[in-house]
Amino acid sequence: MTEEQQKILQMVADKKITPQEGDRLLEALSGAPRAPWKVQNQAPRLDPHQMAEMKKRGVTPEFIRQMKGAGLPNLTPAQLIELKRRGVSAGYVHILKKAGYDHLRPEQIAEMKRRGVSGAYIQRIADAGIQPPPWNLLAEMKKRGVDADYVRDIAQAGLKDLTPKDLTEMKKRGVTPEFVAAALQAGFDNLKPGEITEMSRRGVNAAYLKEMSEAGLGNLTPRQLAELKRRS
Repeated sequence: MTEEQQKILQMVADKKITPQEGDRLLEALSGAPRAPWKVQNQAPRLDPHQMAEMKKRGVTPEFIRQMKGAGLPNLTPAQLIELKRRGVSAGYVHILKKAGYDHLRPEQIAEMKRRGVSGAYIQRIADAGIQPPPWNLLAEMKKRGVDADYVRDIAQAGLKDLTPKDLTEMKKRGVTPEFVAAALQAGFDNLKPGEITEMSRRGVNAAYLKEMSEAGLGNLTPRQLAELKRRS
């Protein structure tokens, strides 16, 4: 009898799991039917604590089979636990694949779910004119609050053809559609995303732009305005 078998049998003896649960979990993980406990000759290398945690987190044989059916075979106990903990379902995996995210690792899928990236969110962003960005940038967009309304409002304010990275950084730095409109009205016709982001980061807002214009300093560059605000 292997050391792994002894550990599993000890867990059964300690009533941490039932013999049936142990058999079903090991069968689901190995992908092959298992013989009864007394005649089993081999066992996967599973840590008893992992098996106990899998049971605690609700990782059932059915959940493992569903993940396999969704194209995620041979998952480790840690991956299964993380997917279950984040609420990842087979349906969610299929939604991501349909949206073009079909080569994600389990950890990446769990992170997207943790950030609240849903199929509806992906579709709304696409409808606003944004092509699906890399998974990590999409998760960051959701985290920062870049939604379809923000994308449309910024475009209507005068800044179009922005990249997901531009939008994420602008939202992160507090750039609002109102500020974009005020900056353009102040004469910054060729304003770049990085420039308006830097202005906002330094505390330049619509009121400050108006104040500078009334003081006869309306011809300052975005960089000069940002530096002036930083020093004030």
